[in-house]
Formats: sequence, C-alpha cells, structure tokens
Amino acid sequence: MLAENYLLANDAFAARRHLAAARSHCEDYRESYMAAELCRWSALLSLTEGHSSEIVEGQLHEALRIAREQGARSFELRSAIMLGPAVRRTGQAGRSI
Repeated sequence: MLAENYLLANDAFAARRHLAAARSHCEDYRESYMAAELCRWSALLSLTEGHSSEIVEGQLHEALRIAREQGARSFELRSAIMLGPAVRRTGQAGRSI
C-alpha cells in the first residue's frame, strides 16, 4: 500500500492522503477485502500523528471486528498484535480484546 511507504518515509500528510484515496476506492467499487488493513493503517498513522490512545484503540477494535467478520485471520492477528501495546500504554493491560 502506498500509504504505508509514505508513513515509513515519515510523510504523514501524504500517507493520510493516500489512505483516504484507498478508502474512497473501496467505497466506490464496494471492495471490502482490505477494510481491516485500512483501519489498522489509520490507527498506525493516528499513533504517529500523536492522536489519543482512545482514537487509536477504537480504530484497532474496528479493524479486529472487520477482520473477524470476514474470517481474515492474518489481518485479525496483525491488528491484535498492534492493539496489545496500545492497551498497555493506557495502563489497562488486563482488559481483554
């Protein structure tokens, strides 16, 4: 995903723009197979931009929900792995996902 490359290059503005374009494409063409990954990348971008942990966790929970609905185990795992440290940062490590 192009947004991923921009994020890795520390260009959050371009990453956000390409993430929005990817979401728009998915909506226009009713494609949902990457929806969980788009939510996960939104969370990573939000984390990079310094958004609150509640926003990041919400995006990751949405990614988990979508992945579970689609039976996309690899996307579910990627989101869960990212959610663990996010929850730990808030001091609520005992909470289940």
